[in-house]
Amino acid sequence: MTTATPSRSRFRARTGEAAATGGESRFYDLVALALGRYVRARFRVRVLGAPLELRHPSLVVSSHRSDDDVPLLVAALYRAAHGPLRRGPAVHFVVRDDLFEPGFFAGYPRGVPRRLRRLLWPVGVGPVLRRHLPCHPAAWPNAARLVQLLRAHPDVPLEELLSMPLLDPLQTRGDVLGRLPRLARDVLDGDFADLLWPVVERAELNETVADEWWSRRHLQ
Repeated sequence: MTTATPSRSRFRARTGEAAATGGESRFYDLVALALGRYVRARFRVRVLGAPLELRHPSLVVSSHRSDDDVPLLVAALYRAAHGPLRRGPAVHFVVRDDLFEPGFFAGYPRGVPRRLRRLLWPVGVGPVLRRHLPCHPAAWPNAARLVQLLRAHPDVPLEELLSMPLLDPLQTRGDVLGRLPRLARDVLDGDFADLLWPVVERAELNETVADEWWSRRHLQ
């Protein structure tokens, strides 16, 4: 999903978070260029249909089936939005909020060795997305990543937070590592990273804790 805004000042007037969002710098153009080159190296892309002209304000909504959707969209939209040399305001993107979580590259990708996960755990791209690119986090209405719940309740026992299907993999990993995780903070590191990015639904969580957390989450 992308939104093209009429001007930076008008967008800032509508949302407080946008005041801290970048996108007018040349970093925006460099990222678009890099994504375009990635797409051309990986795919043979052919844009069909009438030329797309973005008029401000406008909203572009697309299906989302894989992690390659964003590079494909950027490669297709950049020239339509800005021409050969950029003009006009940046195209703003709504981004799922777990991408702003530190440790995303340790927990989300599959097949990453545990040693590399430990190194990647402190790394986060959230500040870059917020300050230098026009990206705005959006939360699922009734689901979240497990890591988000645990970070919000670091001192709560895992058994009070999680159902057994969510708790068992963490305890099994703890047995392998030779340590028994009791509190949420005990699993917030790179050794557990690959187990922290499943999507959990509201019904899977402790009702009292989940209801309070979900209420706060959607007020942010």
